[in-house]
Amino acid sequence: AAGAQQEQERRMQQQQGLEMEERARAALEEDELERVQAERIRKMREDEARAAQLKKAEQHAAELADQQASRSNALASANAALEAAKKRQADRAAQERGEAAQTEQKLKAESAAKAKAKAEAEAEAEAEAEAEAEAEAEAEAE
Repeated sequence: AAGAQQEQERRMQQQQGLEMEERARAALEEDELERVQAERIRKMREDEARAAQLKKAEQHAAELADQQASRSNALASANAALEAAKKRQADRAAQERGEAAQTEQKLKAESAAKAKAKAEAEAEAEAEAEAEAEAEAEAEAE
């Protein structure tokens, strides 16, 4: 009977050992699950942080692109205004040159007309003087 009781105690101890081993294994598995979950959460948070950084970087890049486009548009507008001003200035200079050439031609024509009128007046005065001289000569001859 004592051997049977010892055998029963040994079996109970073996059973308790197995149960303790099973609880320890379950606790280890639970710890491992918690560690894996914590790792997943950490990775997920890192991914979210990277995504937020990426979104900020994309927004900043878009803002820089908008600023660059605005600068390019402003530069193009300034260049267009400068070209328009140059064209207006060139047109005005050409118009002034044309007007100056017309004025010069007009002055030359007026000067030529005055010279012609003066020459005609002098020729007429000379002809009158000759006619008077002839008339006087005829009057003296009579």
